[in-house]
Amino acid sequence: MECFPVDVRTNPRFSDSFDPRPGGHRGTDIFAPRGSVVLAVEEGDARTEQDPKGGTVIYLQAKSGAKYYYAHLDTLIDRFPRHVYEGDGIGTVGTTGNAQGTDPHLHFQMWLPSLGLVNPYHELERVAALDHDADEVSEGNEEEGDGLSETGRGLLIAALLLAWGLWWALT
Repeated sequence: MECFPVDVRTNPRFSDSFDPRPGGHRGTDIFAPRGSVVLAVEEGDARTEQDPKGGTVIYLQAKSGAKYYYAHLDTLIDRFPRHVYEGDGIGTVGTTGNAQGTDPHLHFQMWLPSLGLVNPYHELERVAALDHDADEVSEGNEEEGDGLSETGRGLLIAALLLAWGLWWALT
């Protein structure tokens, strides 16, 4: 996952509210203005449903094997089911389902092939930092670039993913 699930230009905010206990909160809520664009975090196949708790939801089965659940969407972008690419707009932030009467937000869940349901908070933090850094580079150094070659950027991403994997293994 290299793309944050809500357009970062809307300054989304989130905190670690994951609770793995039965009946607990099984994801991270990302608060943003109603109508903020929700993005596909990876390439894969997406489908949508209506459900009493999640309201308008999208399930994304990524090519990597990871699965993502997006809930409380206000609107859908385009038709479903469909193949999506990382960064594609797939919906907008809302309050459908059991989120009616709350601040608009996206409820986001993540399953990894070898781990099952995981707390997405730390991965969201990592990706938000990457997106924030990319925005600063593109706004501040349009002619100079970020100083990293394509190989250097790939090595940096690989190192971050390795560190994330080690963190998950140790916690």
